[in-house]
Amino acid sequence: MTTSRRQNRVIISATCFADADAAIAMATNLAQKVKGDLLGLLVEEESILRHADLPFSKVVAFQSGTPRQVTAKAMAAAFRSDARIFKTNLAKMAMDASLNWSFESRRGQMMSLVHAAASKGDLILLGHQQAPVLNGEIVYLNLTGDGEGNFEELASQIAVEMEIPFQVISPAETGDRQSPETDRAITARHLDQVLEFLRSKSLKAVFVALRPEQDLDIHKILEAARCPVVYLVQE
Repeated sequence: MTTSRRQNRVIISATCFADADAAIAMATNLAQKVKGDLLGLLVEEESILRHADLPFSKVVAFQSGTPRQVTAKAMAAAFRSDARIFKTNLAKMAMDASLNWSFESRRGQMMSLVHAAASKGDLILLGHQQAPVLNGEIVYLNLTGDGEGNFEELASQIAVEMEIPFQVISPAETGDRQSPETDRAITARHLDQVLEFLRSKSLKAVFVALRPEQDLDIHKILEAARCPVVYLVQE
């Protein structure tokens, strides 16, 4: 592992390597663009371990959909294995890109651990395993009402490089504002409308701009979008 003075980071967080794997390449690209370090955070989610300790608990494979028996001991071993692979792949990509990196594996709740690790100016990337999609697109959720110009431009650059569509969702009062790369901006008055829109799309990533005081459940966006979600720590 390389070390340096503290600077803004891109924090990749996931509860399994399959989720992290979908995000490492994008996180590396983001870190290069913002000249930041990379931090990988594998979360041994307490709720998963508690459920695995219940009688007759089963897990369902993402690819096959086949359920199989699981125990808390087996799940803990799976977390350790995923942490090793996550760390190895992160290190390789970071070193290939000449980036400083670090890795942690912690037990607890994902969002509380992520926010405890993050500082103002950090980008957080929540990993999520993706089903294969032919094209996909990147969505920028401007939930602040005025947006964060540099952050939106960053999302737009990623979409341009991936040669996929880029779309902005804005609050109703700012819906007439156009994004830098497309005029396909839509408006949303309620979070439920945003979530329904995300569920209807095949997405590569969602970038979320929100104010520090906004009480927004990012995990709901992650579950609806079914892809990596990126947001900026502003508090």
